[in-house]
Amino acid sequence: MNDESSIEAAWEINRVGEPIKFNDLVIVCLRKAIECPSGSKHRHRALRDVADLLSPYHDQAYENAIIEALAKREDIISGRSNGIERDESEEIYQSLWLNALSWLMKRYGMHGEEWTRK
Repeated sequence: MNDESSIEAAWEINRVGEPIKFNDLVIVCLRKAIECPSGSKHRHRALRDVADLLSPYHDQAYENAIIEALAKREDIISGRSNGIERDESEEIYQSLWLNALSWLMKRYGMHGEEWTRK
């Protein structure tokens, strides 16, 4: 083991007791949501976790996007969206929800453009 890798290993070991950074936690939860099958209950629960973590940042643009996503889902379920099958409604809703969360994170600088792990 060279000196540089041993220093890095020691640094990692010392980090164990550090509190989790909020942005890191959000990214981990977002990754979990993306890894779940689209349209599944697991993805819904994971997206809800991300939304719950970001609740202090919910703004009018986010609320409007969620209202639109819910309306789109309802249109599909009720048959008012031509060419989209009813069973796709949850998948489309989750996609729009993820999009709303992503834009919310972008507005508040949580995409990582301004913070990087060194």
